[in-house]
Amino acid sequence: MMLCGSQGDAAGTFGGAAVKVPAHGLILEQKFKFGWLGLHSTFDGNVVESNPFHKGKASWLSYNEKEWGLPWKKCSKACPASFFFALLGLLLAIVAFSMGATRIQSDESNPALQLMISTLCTLCGVLVLLVFCLGCYNTISDENVGFKAGEVLGLTMEKSIGGGYIVAIIATGLSMVMMVVDLVNWKTYKNPDNDRETV
Repeated sequence: MMLCGSQGDAAGTFGGAAVKVPAHGLILEQKFKFGWLGLHSTFDGNVVESNPFHKGKASWLSYNEKEWGLPWKKCSKACPASFFFALLGLLLAIVAFSMGATRIQSDESNPALQLMISTLCTLCGVLVLLVFCLGCYNTISDENVGFKAGEVLGLTMEKSIGGGYIVAIIATGLSMVMMVVDLVNWKTYKNPDNDRETV
């Protein structure tokens, strides 16, 4: 899902966040969709074609504050970082699930290694949430969106969390459950006699 929301119009649904500057009088509606690898912008319902945008899309990797005219340097680093942390977490989760399946089918297992991998997976999920929220989402304001007139008109921009970020929250919660299960299995494997005595 994060890959789908990395760039383009889908960034509004599957990306990290979306910002809407409401229309009022001579001020036309403007939208910014914060994808994990790029930004998508529309002006009065039409995609922006001015530099650095092409068909409304601009890559965070080519961010230049002078060309963009928007002080989003932190977002240009936080969004791609969150994406790659999520990708690493996905790969670690696949490895952890594979090890769990192998342990069920045979006696050969390494619960300590599996616990370490699931812990790293959880850490990646937490980093995705913290890096994007603190490094980008919390830095978006009326001023750096260029909506200074909002103070005079009594309007404020509308900022919302994207679907990709919500999925990251759910995935991080599930990885925490996986880590706890692996911790219990590791303790059981390490001290098998304790369970027998309890029974």
